Amino acid sequence: MNSYFELQNEKSLTFLYRAPKLILKPLNLGSIARSYEKLLKVDKEKSYEMAKLTKGYSFAFQVLGYLYWDNPSGGLYEILPYYDQYLDEYVYEKIWSELSSFDRDIMIALSQMEDRVRVKDLRDKIK
Repeated sequence: MNSYFELQNEKSLTFLYRAPKLILKPLNLGSIARSYEKLLKVDKEKSYEMAKLTKGYSFAFQVLGYLYWDNPSGGLYEILPYYDQYLDEYVYEKIWSELSSFDRDIMIALSQMEDRVRVKDLRDKIK
């Protein structure tokens, strides 16, 4: 992992844990689409398709915009593997590392089940 990002995981730097945390709501997809349309010179359909891929997350908005801007001739579907890689390395890995082993078991079990899960079925699956 990049040493820059290891700083946020360093347990001895307690001031980072005491600092106030801001809870942010998802960004508006329409605003994201308009930004992509204006800054990346893409049509409304493509800009909205891109906005939906971000699900309103600001980091995803920035990464997808940057990757498209850096490779406009390649097209959206060509950059998606790089987009997924950024999210995996800088978001999903961090979230996963902070889950307890029990929470990880629950997440693994949920990923193997249908969309709608009864609590009893989940309990049975994780024993």
